[in-house]
Amino acid sequence: LVELYLVESGGKLLMVKRWLRHPWMPCFPEGRRTFCLQVWEADMSEGQWKKLDGSLEGRALFVSRPCSKSLPVGHGVREDCIYFLKKLYVWRKPKAPLGDSGLYNVRDKTFTPLLRESMPSLPWKSGRFPSWFFHAQV
Repeated sequence: LVELYLVESGGKLLMVKRWLRHPWMPCFPEGRRTFCLQVWEADMSEGQWKKLDGSLEGRALFVSRPCSKSLPVGHGVREDCIYFLKKLYVWRKPKAPLGDSGLYNVRDKTFTPLLRESMPSLPWKSGRFPSWFFHAQV
């Protein structure tokens, strides 16, 4: 499965491609289904997408449905990272507190859970899904 997210970042149009294992396939040990994220930049003059490798130029990307955002780093936001959220599926309790959500480092290609397992989880039968909340000035 592939999910696509569009986000404006520093005056550029970016597309984040997120590859996930199918629901019937086993998860990674920490409950994650996402196994790859890539960032592509729109080249309007050429009419194509160009893959970015290694840097988000001092920014971090927050991707989810229905909104995605790019922020400058600082105040706990990590450089060259993609923060991703995924809807919690109501037919079974997720292994991780936020389901298949996490942080992906573009430079070293590593995944980190957003919350540790010891953190309280959302009520998984509520049909709700996690969302980003940003201060009005960002």
